[in-house]
Amino acid sequence: MLIYKYLSKYILDKISLTEWVDIALELIGTGTENENLYILAGLDSKSDIDGIRKYLDFILDEMKISSPSEEDAAAYLLYWYCSDLVNRRMEPEEFLRTVYDELFNYIAGTYTDKDYTPAQEFILFYWQLDDLENELVHLSPTAGREDEKKKLFKRCAELALMYVNENENTEQIFLRNGKEKK
Repeated sequence: MLIYKYLSKYILDKISLTEWVDIALELIGTGTENENLYILAGLDSKSDIDGIRKYLDFILDEMKISSPSEEDAAAYLLYWYCSDLVNRRMEPEEFLRTVYDELFNYIAGTYTDKDYTPAQEFILFYWQLDDLENELVHLSPTAGREDEKKKLFKRCAELALMYVNENENTEQIFLRNGKEKK
């Protein structure tokens, strides 16, 4: 669900509270029906911070959506982007840049080199791509940069597919089951 993506980005400080006015318009445009969403879309994002917070809380409450932990938000964003890559809504290069831009700071501040997450693997793929593009990798005379990029993108797509298949129920982190997540 699109609102889960934006809530995850908000939890990870990738979007501000004021951006929820435009997000409300986008959600309405995709068919999400909610009276408070219409009210939120009509607020002034520059001067009504308290109103934005209030109506965002109303919307989440009405939709029975819990705010996930930072770890769950990062996992959901990775799932969202992997799904976009697997379903060809995003090109591999754009995928790697997006994962890097959206998740690197969280991952670098949370996990050590002894931990392993697929997100870390995608960050490494991003750095490999950057090295290839900036010719920081010396290749044998028979290896071409474009061929190496294709191999990298193939490994990236395989890992993304595996991640999507292993995390099909990831949206459950947003659903309230009688207990509110804080």
